[in-house]
Amino acid sequence: QILLVLAMLGYIKKLDLPYSYKDGGHNNHGNHYLMDREKLLDWGCADYTSTLSDIGMPEWEMTHTSTVSFDEEGDDPDTISWTQHPDWLAERQYESIRSVQVVNDGLEQSSRWMFNYNEYQYYYNLSEEEQDNIKKTWISFQKLRDLSCGIIGGCLDDSVRTDGRKGYAGRFYSPMTNMKSEHRHKYLRLDGELITEVDVSNAQPTLLGILMFRETGVMSEWLRQCLDGHFYEWIAEKTNTYSNPQHTLTEEERKTIKRMVMRYLYSCYQPDLEKDYQGEHIPTKGNWKNDGQYLSFQKRLNGFLKKDEPAIFKKIDWYKRNPEYREDKPLFRHYEDESGGKRKKKVGQGKWCSMLSYYLVCQEVEYIKRCIHSLPEDMKFWTIHDCICVKESDSLRVKEVMEQVSRELFGEDITLGLKRENTSEDTHKYSISS
Repeated sequence: QILLVLAMLGYIKKLDLPYSYKDGGHNNHGNHYLMDREKLLDWGCADYTSTLSDIGMPEWEMTHTSTVSFDEEGDDPDTISWTQHPDWLAERQYESIRSVQVVNDGLEQSSRWMFNYNEYQYYYNLSEEEQDNIKKTWISFQKLRDLSCGIIGGCLDDSVRTDGRKGYAGRFYSPMTNMKSEHRHKYLRLDGELITEVDVSNAQPTLLGILMFRETGVMSEWLRQCLDGHFYEWIAEKTNTYSNPQHTLTEEERKTIKRMVMRYLYSCYQPDLEKDYQGEHIPTKGNWKNDGQYLSFQKRLNGFLKKDEPAIFKKIDWYKRNPEYREDKPLFRHYEDESGGKRKKKVGQGKWCSMLSYYLVCQEVEYIKRCIHSLPEDMKFWTIHDCICVKESDSLRVKEVMEQVSRELFGEDITLGLKRENTSEDTHKYSISS
């Protein structure tokens, strides 16, 4: 009440930071108000019988808002979006997603997280990576809660854009696409069963190997390691990323290797050149100003590929030297704040990009579309890029279909390595919410 009166009398100029309070908490803050100190020193309101008008309090006027009405004619635009992508069997995917059940533990966990203000008290003081993780977690939990309420949302094929931007290679996006994998695995059920994801092992490196196989007719060691499912372990060994050649990669180490390989595949030389630049892009010292771990990895991988996988190296290097200008790609400047935390600031729009990712994603899209059109008509499923999600009892059938399609597309010598994620052997059981 005191704070309210101070604000009404003009002694509080504005809020500095959001007020945060948790009963019994150790990090409560109550001093997020900017006071008019000079006015406070000249406090002249000792007469408690004064009225607000006596001390110059402005009169408040009630704002008037016109009545909001919703157009009940026509169909739900979200629902319509699913009818516009028949080549992705999108309406079947919509019906499958609509029948998903959210377990009680998922709703409880999302409520504890989303309504716990402590997660956001110091958001702007967090590192860029921590901020990004909070945003992704919020979006994922919100998708989870929407599904529990029967709110599905729309879909998009990214070769078609309605916002004026250039489309890309045709991947299909649904509400499931940006839900965190651990949330999908733990908290969703389809017909009471775990949802199992069948996808291609080492998908992008495998598709690059297949691209070279189609061009040369030669089965490279690169492709052989991809098909055997040991690609990242092989790369770690050949680049001496870890001192022990027999070292078994931990999950975190494998993610690190994968991240550096993707960065190597899809970066280009001189990405910040002017858009009207003509000619080949060449490697410069500026391209080597990266973090120490990646710099060392890049040098060793370059040396290994030049010697043992020259065709693969030449293909990657050609795309690095011949990128295309993408108007829709934002430019960021990376810097450190006062506390040494990593930050980035958007400084423009448009840059040069290697198109290798485009051609590999086109292969992925072709393959997945062929797979889903080969599934039984009564099977429930949805796609997440190179992954087909089904209930666990259908997963082996889906795996057989994907293997057969890989032989039809790429030849009998090419059977893609597939993996089934989230099976009953390694997942706890949860009760289903009504």
